[in-house]
Amino acid sequence: MNKIVEQLLLSRGHTLAGITDENNKEIVRDADCYIDFSTAAVIHEYIESIAKLNIPLVIATTGWLVDKAKFEKIILENKSRALWSGNFSLGVNIFWKSLEGMSKVFAHYPGIYDVAVHEWHHRQKADAPSGTAIQTATILQQAIHEKKLMQTEKSDRKIKQEELHVTSTRLGNIPGTHTVLFDSEFDTIEFTHTARTREGFAIGAVMAAEKIHSLPIGLHNFYDSFDIIFK
Repeated sequence: MNKIVEQLLLSRGHTLAGITDENNKEIVRDADCYIDFSTAAVIHEYIESIAKLNIPLVIATTGWLVDKAKFEKIILENKSRALWSGNFSLGVNIFWKSLEGMSKVFAHYPGIYDVAVHEWHHRQKADAPSGTAIQTATILQQAIHEKKLMQTEKSDRKIKQEELHVTSTRLGNIPGTHTVLFDSEFDTIEFTHTARTREGFAIGAVMAAEKIHSLPIGLHNFYDSFDIIFK
């Protein structure tokens, strides 16, 4: 992903200030923005140093949300900015915006349509379910209030009506496919986003970095800030 981000930055007329990775762990002090595609462990190591330099940060890493309050505190205390997402793909965020409206329609038919989420990714992906699947399920829960519990573990029992089942498959080289299934006694409606290449994730992160200075101080969700960034 770092190589893809580098190519996109240069193609859009930007200068690469430097790269922080396992070979060079020094923080680049004169950067306009940091774009992070590392791991949850790495972002924990660097976030405070970057915030203290008042360098905005685009967090394209998943698996750290359990510490979101801690990250938010660090960003606010240093009067810095950070933008995060489980998925920076423009298509996925449009998928989410569409799903938000669609799920409100299905909420009018309780007991008729049930809903579940399934996602496919390449076999090298470290986390399951993906951050994209979690965000997809969260959007559904916000509209369909009976789905109070997100069930992401293997189930050896019947799924309860108040549980939203989120399942995962890891296979081959799939960049990422996410499907929401609305099912009734009469029919099934599927809503799917399929990623073709990893460039789709990188271009959203680069465009977010270009616009991050327009956001207020604090830690922001790319999905919630989508309309501000692309107005």
